[in-house]
Amino acid sequence: MAMAKITVNGYRGDNAGFSVTVLQGGQPADFSNAVVRSELRSEPDGALLGEWGVTVNGNQLSFALLPKETEQLPTTSRFDIEVDWSGDRTQVQTIAVGVLTCPEDITLPATV
Repeated sequence: MAMAKITVNGYRGDNAGFSVTVLQGGQPADFSNAVVRSELRSEPDGALLGEWGVTVNGNQLSFALLPKETEQLPTTSRFDIEVDWSGDRTQVQTIAVGVLTCPEDITLPATV
């Protein structure tokens, strides 16, 4: 499986998300024992900024951030998608790398 490159265009203070369909050898990938994670960092090996919420549905992976999670992100952050196929850290594979851009919000959250 070739490593995918993903660009996500978000907006600070808004929901952000994307989905990917994963194939292995032209067939739907089996995530039945897998653990999927994706962290946001300022740069590779940089400061941890957050973690995508991950939903697995068959071979479809969906990644989501809530508005409160994007509010403090820098304009550009990096992420990868790491799959622990066995769930015990013995078969780990990075299947994608990506960039999330989040321009500064103009309309700020209301204060109460």
